[in-house]
Amino acid sequence: MTELDLDTARMDLQTKSKAQIDSDTADTWAARAIAAWEFALAETDPRVRLRWMLDAREYEHEAGEHAGSAGPERLAEILGTIEAHKKALQQNLRSAGSTHQEHIETDEPDELDDSNAGITDETEGE
Repeated sequence: MTELDLDTARMDLQTKSKAQIDSDTADTWAARAIAAWEFALAETDPRVRLRWMLDAREYEHEAGEHAGSAGPERLAEILGTIEAHKKALQQNLRSAGSTHQEHIETDEPDELDDSNAGITDETEGE
């Protein structure tokens, strides 16, 4: 059987509001999302990179769900933090000349994402 930290859980329930517990949980999931994006971008195997990207999106969802339970301001703060980190990762990739910059999806258009410019589909004209 999995050992759970019931002492900490009891302490949290006695000393924190539900909103604070959800806010703390949102921070944990947001950190996981950002770390998963970092792992995805460092990965060279496309299948492993995709797995990290899917995990990152799931962790973002969890962060948003818990932040939303803490209130709309907290939701905006958490999602904004995640987006800021993703943009910073994109910028770092651009600076390093990486070809994987298109793999970080942000909510704003990427004016520099012209990674497919000049590439044509080999099946065109068939």
